Amino acid sequence: MQFDSGATNDILQNSQVRAASDAAADTWYNNDWVNRSGTGIVVIGSNNQVLNNQIRNVRNGVMLERTSTAGAGATGGVVRGNSVNHFWEDAYRCKVSGCLVEYNSAVNSYAVVPPGTEADPPHRDMFQSYRGDGSFTPVTNVVLRGNVFISRMGTRYSKIPFQYNGKYTIQGLGAFDGPYSNWTIENNVVQVEVGLAMGLYGMNNSRIVNNTVVPRYPAVDSEIRLTNQKDGTPPTGDIVRNNLAHSFNTAAAADAQHSNNITVGTSYSTYFVNYQSADLHLKAGNPAIGAATNRDAPTIDADRKARSAPYDVGAYEF
Repeated sequence: MQFDSGATNDILQNSQVRAASDAAADTWYNNDWVNRSGTGIVVIGSNNQVLNNQIRNVRNGVMLERTSTAGAGATGGVVRGNSVNHFWEDAYRCKVSGCLVEYNSAVNSYAVVPPGTEADPPHRDMFQSYRGDGSFTPVTNVVLRGNVFISRMGTRYSKIPFQYNGKYTIQGLGAFDGPYSNWTIENNVVQVEVGLAMGLYGMNNSRIVNNTVVPRYPAVDSEIRLTNQKDGTPPTGDIVRNNLAHSFNTAAAADAQHSNNITVGTSYSTYFVNYQSADLHLKAGNPAIGAATNRDAPTIDADRKARSAPYDVGAYEF
């Protein structure tokens, strides 16, 4: 499905987009996925909306694409309430300014390796922003809110693995290259099997607030990373508050405002209802409850439930 450059102000809603049925996809081996699956929804025109669709058995989920080094393309795109399940590259992508990606889900990313790339398989992310055109035109005013990204959960297809040679699993929420500015990243839940669960490169004047970021069992590493853009310029002017994460790697953002963040480490049973089953709602009596500030915080949580003072740390209000 594609919204081309001439398609503007259109809506795709409440649809099912599949490369094949679940029964057929369950019989696919590596090269079947390479040859038979493609991108579910591509948006090139501006101000289009992709709402409440179910996307399954694809290479990529929903792509908001860029058409020029000046940043033209799918500006003003809205991607809300969609699910991407059983896929092998990026679940969501926004390479343009002014996009809204909220309350979506992605789960079950497979380690498909196209022939000839065995030494360096494709880069995979639950959400990814990059330019790919060599420019340094900033990507601005992007909102990532209330998305739930889990690398694996439930029944998987039997012919294709989640990992290739014990690695090359999907990363989480990644904004690469830089510069980026005026982003809102709030109430997201990220649980993947690599350390780079939230990687923000060259993110400036942005809010990273009330996210929950921990490894997907049985992995042991996961972090919120706020670091230099591709040319080495450090990030500036960011706000990092109320996040609940396995670890933080934000030293490059020397002037960032940090407060009310909690490093979980490996104390998952202290904080979460059922960590191994990917239920990261807060457990009664845990230290995140009432430990947040309402400064710069969203007034609702990842379930779109109202927050009440004193706010809780992480994507979910108790």
